[in-house]
Amino acid sequence: MSKKSCIVGMPIVPFNKTKHSDICQYLDYVENFLLEMFKPENEQNVSDNENNEEKAKQKDRVLKGINLPLCGDLLGRERVTGAKKTRMGCDYETERFDNIIENVAQWHTKQSFLGVRFIGVMFSKIYT
Repeated sequence: MSKKSCIVGMPIVPFNKTKHSDICQYLDYVENFLLEMFKPENEQNVSDNENNEEKAKQKDRVLKGINLPLCGDLLGRERVTGAKKTRMGCDYETERFDNIIENVAQWHTKQSFLGVRFIGVMFSKIYT
């Protein structure tokens, strides 16, 4: 809480959230997005023609100590956990998505609470 939060809106990307391969591609996209956000201004990206190992080393160095909470419903959380498990054997933290922390947003619980509360208010008005 001592540091100011940075909230950035993410663009809509064409990945299917029901496939593990697309979830992994999305998390790779998020890692690259974070690299662009936190990379020092005078540092150049390792080009795509270079070795993938050099790019992974650069990501690990730049994103060291940076964690990203990724919120979604319970099913989305399980899908991200599954994608992280498929990359468990990778050498680098950013390839294993260790800096992405999946959180559950209780949207459905809040919606149910509001629905029950609204119905309760409606019944109390009808029967009084």
